Amino acid sequence: MMPVHYFAFGANMSSAVLRRRRIEVLSREPARLRGYRLVFDLPGFPWVEPAFANIVRHPEHEVYGVLYQLTQEQVDRVDSFEGLAYSVIEVEVEGERSGATRSRTYQTKWSAPGLRPSRRYLRLLCEGARENRLPPSYLQELSAHPSVYVPVLSEIVGGGIGLLEALNRLLGQMRAR
Repeated sequence: MMPVHYFAFGANMSSAVLRRRRIEVLSREPARLRGYRLVFDLPGFPWVEPAFANIVRHPEHEVYGVLYQLTQEQVDRVDSFEGLAYSVIEVEVEGERSGATRSRTYQTKWSAPGLRPSRRYLRLLCEGARENRLPPSYLQELSAHPSVYVPVLSEIVGGGIGLLEALNRLLGQMRAR
């Protein structure tokens, strides 16, 4: 079976997130998506995780991320985490080694402009960008993005994010029935 190409621009850039979600990749490489801009307009959980990453068309921008090769089983696993809030779209990315590659990625179904991500979530994106050797200018842009931090509450939720993901996934399975 042919591997499936998946372009990650959010939390899935982080190998720690993929490990927590038990997603195994066949390969990974830095990649660029031209003609899109990274935004944080997917509503999350107010106060603690108010917004998640999304991409929107914009001819003068580009988004950096990670181009993965996955088995269909692993793609299904990614879909189980992302599928409720995001739609799958096909894009052409430029992989560092692969060059121009058709890839699947996600785009939000519901957009709420003007949101800010949590500081925890933004740090996760920065860690993924650093880990995958994305351009320093892109890492600087991510690091400088405004974020939300609520003392104590943000720390508690940050430690329990795996539980939030599990609840979100369970709700999605219930809605799909």
